[in-house]
Amino acid sequence: VILADITPCYSGLKSNRLEYIKKRFSEKGIETKVVILVREPLSRIKSAVRFNLDRGCYYEGISLNETDFQNALIQYYTTEHCSMRTSYQNIISEAEGIFSSDNIYIGFYENMFERSEVERLSKFLQIEPNLQYTKVKVNKTKNAVNITESDLQVKAFYADTYEYFYKNFPISKELWK
Repeated sequence: VILADITPCYSGLKSNRLEYIKKRFSEKGIETKVVILVREPLSRIKSAVRFNLDRGCYYEGISLNETDFQNALIQYYTTEHCSMRTSYQNIISEAEGIFSSDNIYIGFYENMFERSEVERLSKFLQIEPNLQYTKVKVNKTKNAVNITESDLQVKAFYADTYEYFYKNFPISKELWK
């Protein structure tokens, strides 16, 4: 039996909370594994902005009734809400302080629907792979967008995240072009 819970909010958990979660599950005889899925920061942020604008969500740093995508992007990318969900190196560091490396899985949105990644995650979770997951790409960006000045600002703001991944996960150089 596998139980799972997922939300980008978990990116804000600190090691003491992760330790508490691990301990409580361990007391019940439940093995805890950490799955951290990351996405190229600019794409993640654009997806979040599009999601919020499409649903009229204005509680995450976008001004009430904003409708312009570029304005919303500029308003959102520096917020604590955005940074917590995009600076993946922080939650990885917190998790590495509590869990052994064989109980932490780092996956990339950009290749998570490929057969090899479905198999890798399945092996990590000790389940049979379901290759049906390779057929549909969830939350795929609707349209390709030209790089704008605000995109460059976002990338510069999250330079530490890019650098961390380029150094520690070389595949990110290929996936995050």
